[in-house]
Amino acid sequence: MVVGWVIDIGNYGVGHDSWEEYGMSNLGKYQVLVEAAKKAGGPDSLIKNIGDGAVAKAAPGIFLKGVGVTTLLIGLGITGYKIARDKLRDPIARGTEAEAELRAALAESARPDGAGSEHDE
Repeated sequence: MVVGWVIDIGNYGVGHDSWEEYGMSNLGKYQVLVEAAKKAGGPDSLIKNIGDGAVAKAAPGIFLKGVGVTTLLIGLGITGYKIARDKLRDPIARGTEAEAELRAALAESARPDGAGSEHDE
């Protein structure tokens, strides 16, 4: 509650005729702060209340930024993985095919009669 009252300090003068409503008129806005601190239980409590209010107001925005950054990083990671996987998949498949062809060619040339070999000319 005190935080809301302190936030109204910036609107002092709106609807008020004088500083006398707050007491010692010669202290101005300082008097408003002194009274706010008194209502909050001291200057440390007032500062804590203001800080807590600021954190409560900023926390949702910070959380949403964190969620956005995390989502972006996960998306980039998945995209990078898919690109790398696709680039590696083709050479591996071609290597597997080449290995099978080489094994077949070696098996043909290893026959004692060499029959059916395309390379015996």
